[in-house]
Amino acid sequence: MEKSCNMKVPHHTFSKRECPVCGSTVNILLFTQEFAKIEGISFLSGYNVVSCGKCNFVYASNISEQAAFDEYYINANKYEHEIEQSDTIIGRYEHIIQEIVHFEHDKTAPIVDIGCARSEILRSLQNLGYSNLTGIDPSVKNIEYLKNKGINGIHATVKTVDTSKQYKIVLFLAVLEHIQDLHQTLDTLYAITAVNEVAEKAPI
Repeated sequence: MEKSCNMKVPHHTFSKRECPVCGSTVNILLFTQEFAKIEGISFLSGYNVVSCGKCNFVYASNISEQAAFDEYYINANKYEHEIEQSDTIIGRYEHIIQEIVHFEHDKTAPIVDIGCARSEILRSLQNLGYSNLTGIDPSVKNIEYLKNKGINGIHATVKTVDTSKQYKIVLFLAVLEHIQDLHQTLDTLYAITAVNEVAEKAPI
């Protein structure tokens, strides 16, 4: 039975996940992450956080297939299109802005944020004079939002990213934990990151 992306699905209904690094099916349960239900938005009730019994990699198990995640993020932001957000970075991403400014003095250098949502980071970099900015996101509304801000937006998932174009800085923040196939995703990130340049990623 197909489940709607707006339906909160109990995590125990999904099969255990093989280790995305070594493929082992042996793991140790560390804890169970539970989520509160938000009507029309909730997707999962939670998932098990496990440690691989072979390589010790820690990952989320009992999660849905990638297609369900992609569908959810395509539709999850459709209620936010009228919400205006500040273009000034505060809090959790401020250190990333500082790192980019310290590392990259060329304000025409190509920078991409994959899974960007409204990308406070790109909008803050724009305010600092950076001009070659691209946001990639599965949500059409998010891409429209960025384009209205004068930032190049591409409607795509990480699986459909154009790997023929390279960027000097690749941002991939708080996205890996929503990805099933890590090997394919890392191959994509390496392909679009210019040689000897920087990819900012988040742990899973």
